[in-house]
Amino acid sequence: MRLRRHKEATANSARRRPTQANAGAPVFSYYNNGQRRQQSSEAQSTRPHTSSDNRGNTTKSRGRGIRLELRHIPTYIALAMLGAAFLYVLTLSSSPRIVLEQHPGVVQRDASIYTREVTDIWQKSVLNRMKLTAQTGGTRQDILNEYHELADVRVQLPLVGRRPTIVLVPAAPALQLRAQNGIFYLDANGKALADTSYVTSSSEVPTLSDDSVLSVEPGKQVLAQSQSSYILQLFAQLKAANVPIQSLTLSASAVNQVDLRTSDHAYYVKFQIGESSEVRQAVGSYLATRKKLEGSAVTPAEYMDARVSEKVFYK
Repeated sequence: MRLRRHKEATANSARRRPTQANAGAPVFSYYNNGQRRQQSSEAQSTRPHTSSDNRGNTTKSRGRGIRLELRHIPTYIALAMLGAAFLYVLTLSSSPRIVLEQHPGVVQRDASIYTREVTDIWQKSVLNRMKLTAQTGGTRQDILNEYHELADVRVQLPLVGRRPTIVLVPAAPALQLRAQNGIFYLDANGKALADTSYVTSSSEVPTLSDDSVLSVEPGKQVLAQSQSSYILQLFAQLKAANVPIQSLTLSASAVNQVDLRTSDHAYYVKFQIGESSEVRQAVGSYLATRKKLEGSAVTPAEYMDARVSEKVFYK
């Protein structure tokens, strides 16, 4: 019995060992490989799931960013419109508003001529299209160089609007000079303003004739300031004394000599242009001699000379 049980046990153990030996190693290896494969399969099955989540999150983020950008579009449009409006305000119109000031006794051209030609001067410079680059000083000087009858020009740029304003200030002439090449208005300083054929004056001014060959050019100095001052004082003193002036002429025969002709006598009177303070004395001497000769029924045949201080000669 024992021997039989021993044999059976041996046979059973023999049968089990090979099974365990054969099953153990392969099962361990297979299990490990299987586990790896399973893990790999799980990893593979997990990775696509994770990638899908990331894509979903990315898509949501992009969608959120697009919504944020779309939400700011009105702001961008408003800023763009403000910028465009600001740039538009900085621009200037090519058609300025021309204002011609009116004062008693000034000389000026027709207002339509100033409007047309001053606008052309303004349009010559492309820099006058913007407030930041407008050549106000250069434009002012160009207008004064073109129109010598103007005493001043003011170029005004608008703060909010676009249309500039150019104010023209005409000069008041003091004399009218009858020269060899035309009749010109002179200012009080002796500078030629303009030819009387181009401008008009709202009041009469004394006329001075010129027997010399002097050629007058607008904008140029014709008489020295002291000469102009003396002649203006001479006109004023004679007018105050009610002397009927026919003409006052710059002599061609002597320097700084001005000859007076009256409508009541055939002779002429010589005056020496000097200091304006000497005019009163010279006119006084002439008037006293004139009165004396009229009282004695003596009339000069050719001239009366009042060029020497406190003395008058006649011929």
